[in-house]
Amino acid sequence: MRYRSKIDWWLLLIVFIPMGWPVIEGIITGDLTLTLIFIVANALLVWMFASTYYTINGNMLIIRCGFFGRQKIAIGDITCVKTTSNPLSAPALSLKRLEIKYGRNYDYALVSPVRKDEFVEHLLKINPDIQVTI
Repeated sequence: MRYRSKIDWWLLLIVFIPMGWPVIEGIITGDLTLTLIFIVANALLVWMFASTYYTINGNMLIIRCGFFGRQKIAIGDITCVKTTSNPLSAPALSLKRLEIKYGRNYDYALVSPVRKDEFVEHLLKINPDIQVTI
């Protein structure tokens, strides 16, 4: 099952206004190089936003974020899921996040699925021992 990342509207503004302005500036001034560079940069950002999602496949949680690769977490190793607004860089496009603690070294991942409740219920079906604080 695939869960898309929630995207905050303000994040779109923060990212795409500064990246879109050089495209407009390049068109106005006739600078083809500037225009093409920023069109490609914007296309990469759109691809990254569109390819940020979380997949539950069997007993594995796979976190995917564009060209940053993917992370695999065994759902049996997850000990805790709680809500957070932690602003650290993560494969989560919203500050309405879930912190997933796993493993013995207190590792964690930050995700922001659109359907949080369904996502957590799916994890609990596979590992009912997960402590949930939502």
